[in-house]
Amino acid sequence: MIDGVVLSVLIAIALHDGLADAMSAPPLARGAAAAVWLGGYALLAAAVFLWVTLCTKQLDHTGRLRWVHRAELGVRFARLGIVAHHVVAIFILHVLELTRETLGNPVLLDEAFVAAPPIVVLLATHAAWYPMDRRLRESVLMRQLDEGEPIVSMPTRGGYLIDQMRHRILTVLAPVTIISGWSEGMEHVAKRQAWSAGLEATLQYAGVLLAIVIMPLLVRYIWATRRLGAGPLRARLDDMCQEQRIKCNDLLVWRTHGGMINGALIGLIAPLRFVLLTDGLLDRLPTHQVEAVMAHELAHARKNHLPWLLASMLLVTSVSWVGFGWLAGVGLGAQSESVMGLLAVPPTVLASIAWFGFVSRRFEWQADACAAQHLAGWTAATRSQRMTPPTIDPASAEAMAGALGSVARLNNVHLRRRSFRHGSIAVRQQHLRAIVGVLATRLPIDRTVNIIKGVTALGLLTTGMWIVLGLVTI
Repeated sequence: MIDGVVLSVLIAIALHDGLADAMSAPPLARGAAAAVWLGGYALLAAAVFLWVTLCTKQLDHTGRLRWVHRAELGVRFARLGIVAHHVVAIFILHVLELTRETLGNPVLLDEAFVAAPPIVVLLATHAAWYPMDRRLRESVLMRQLDEGEPIVSMPTRGGYLIDQMRHRILTVLAPVTIISGWSEGMEHVAKRQAWSAGLEATLQYAGVLLAIVIMPLLVRYIWATRRLGAGPLRARLDDMCQEQRIKCNDLLVWRTHGGMINGALIGLIAPLRFVLLTDGLLDRLPTHQVEAVMAHELAHARKNHLPWLLASMLLVTSVSWVGFGWLAGVGLGAQSESVMGLLAVPPTVLASIAWFGFVSRRFEWQADACAAQHLAGWTAATRSQRMTPPTIDPASAEAMAGALGSVARLNNVHLRRRSFRHGSIAVRQQHLRAIVGVLATRLPIDRTVNIIKGVTALGLLTTGMWIVLGLVTI
């Protein structure tokens, strides 16, 4: 899981270093800047604690759900406040420069010092939310008992914070720390050894690639996981991997104290690829819906969604690079590389976010459709036997649609609640029910995704040729 606040904190630090030449002088003395910097975070932490505590007391007094929504809104505003104050601290108070004046520029230490306060306040928002989350879980205990569902004890506040740290924060921090540490270390070594720019760039990219490849192994141990034990379910899920000819290192149970109903597939290469299914999903979904979720995750590997998602993001960056490089070449609006870089950042970030969401949602729809394909009997094994493709039957589509509905219900998520990466559950269910009766090899979403992949490949090839041929420089 990627926490947007953590990602925004790290992006702001990276942008600062990329635009250092265009930065103005600090407006405040060191002591005053530190007071404003840390004082702002302290006020944010106190405000979110007071607001959520007030909403929790009102919920206990009135029993009205609106206080849950108000508390959630307060937490969202606090998260936005963390990002906004961090941006002010980086680009206006210049805390990174002041930190480096004090500590020097050791590898990662200065960045860690500046990133620590917003992350601590982010953990404070989770600590503030804990009592409300506890009440929400307790409110469904009677229904779970009536329906014969397993009851899982709520972790303590400390355990809850450890879970948030592991699943939301370290998931982002670990790979970024590895990549940043490698990059900064290579820069220091390159200066001492007088390496060529080509050698330095090659080693930089090699480090990034290595971090991406080994990240699934790190996630396995950062998150609370264990191997799914032997039994009928394990045997069936292993058979599904063989039927789709997807190799995975292992199938893992993702332990969340029953607080999450979800599945995930991580890893680009088979030796470091894992399928994770949460304990809540395995305990509370019927077998046919567990199979549907598993088929959905396998589809991400079979369709190579992760590499194509990374390639699509690279396309946006490359197009921005080429476009602003061309503008610099014809002398429109740029006096220096730093100014041009500053102009390029906002549209690049906005375009990347928009394109990422667009592509990610359609990959999710395709994975849903592939799950229905699998349940209808159209697998890699049956395709190799040259069997006549089946049509998507109602039972297969409804198994995946029902699994999505169960995930939403058990996670207390409204069916029409929008998700930037996945879209709403209701829309995904509509797409699934729309393919009933459609030939398994003629799914509309497959055509859409093929167009996305074609545009991505052609765009990367074109921009690459522009750069290689020297038609644009920046």
